[in-house]
Amino acid sequence: EIVTFTIAHEKDYQAAIEKFGVSYQQVYSWVRKFEESGSQGLIDRRGKGLDSKPNLTEAEELQLKIKQLEERNRYLEMENGLLKK
Repeated sequence: EIVTFTIAHEKDYQAAIEKFGVSYQQVYSWVRKFEESGSQGLIDRRGKGLDSKPNLTEAEELQLKIKQLEERNRYLEMENGLLKK
């Protein structure tokens, strides 16, 4: 919600800070992670060891990659729409 708000308001971090009561660094970090990796980038991975990564088949890895690219595409379409305004 905070990331969507910030992006929708042309990355007005100050407005997000005031509205949601979070730090600038936290908002900036979330927006950057979302831009780089979509919603997958916002998943909390703290405490996960190297062994916790599931062994995926090649087909499963490709499906995951497709999903990530579709999320990235949706984000870029949203950003493009905002920039056209």
